[in-house]
Amino acid sequence: MPGPDDPANFSLPQQPLHRCLFPGTSAYNLFRSCTNRHSFELENISFLGTSGQNVDDLGRRPFE
Repeated sequence: MPGPDDPANFSLPQQPLHRCLFPGTSAYNLFRSCTNRHSFELENISFLGTSGQNVDDLGRRPFE
């Protein structure tokens, strides 16, 4: 999942980082690069992952 300092576009959702950036992962069939914000379900439990840029942006704006 791309983060704020990774070579990815700035608009969300950020596209997955290319597999060639992770040469050591070719030995693992389970590796899957994903977008930044990514949701999946495991054993009927829904997960939502984000690298946090959207949360950081909320902290920069004053609430009235």
